[in-house]
Amino acid sequence: MEDYNDYIKATKGYLRNYKQLQTAIKNLEREAELKRQELNNISVAISRYDGGINGGAKEFTATEAAAMKRGRLDEEIEEISGEISRIKNTLEKLDCAIESLNKTQKRLVAGYYFERRTWIELSIELYITEKWARIKGREAVEDVAFMLFGNKALPPGKKFIFL
Repeated sequence: MEDYNDYIKATKGYLRNYKQLQTAIKNLEREAELKRQELNNISVAISRYDGGINGGAKEFTATEAAAMKRGRLDEEIEEISGEISRIKNTLEKLDCAIESLNKTQKRLVAGYYFERRTWIELSIELYITEKWARIKGREAVEDVAFMLFGNKALPPGKKFIFL
C-alpha cells in the first residue's frame, strides 16, 4: 500500500469484516486443535526383521511415512498458528483504535460497519443530519486508519511532522 486511499480502503475492509475475522480465528483454532489431535494419534509401527520379503519395495517404510506425516502436520499447525496470530494482532490494533474514538465516532463506526445500519438510521439515532453522520463517519475511519498504519495513512495535507 502506498496511497492514502489504499489505507482507507484497507481500514474499511477490516471494519466491514470484523465479525468474519473473529469467526476466522475460532475456525482456525478449531482446525489447529484437530491437527494436534491427529498428530497425537499417529502411531509408528515397530520394524520387523524376520528376513522375509513381502513383495515389492515401498518407497517409504511405515516409520518414515509416519515421520513425514508428523512433520507435515507440524508445519500446518505452525502455519495456522501464524495466521491466527496475524488476525488477532490486527483485531487488537483495531479494538484499540476504535476504543480511542469519541462516543459519537464509536457509535457511527459500530452502527455502520458492525451492525450494517444506514447513515440515515444512525443520524436519526444521534440527532444529527445524514450529511454530518457521513462526515463524522469518514473522519472516524481516517482516524482509525492513522492509528492502524501511522502517518502514511494520512492525506498529504494532514501528515504529522515529528521532530
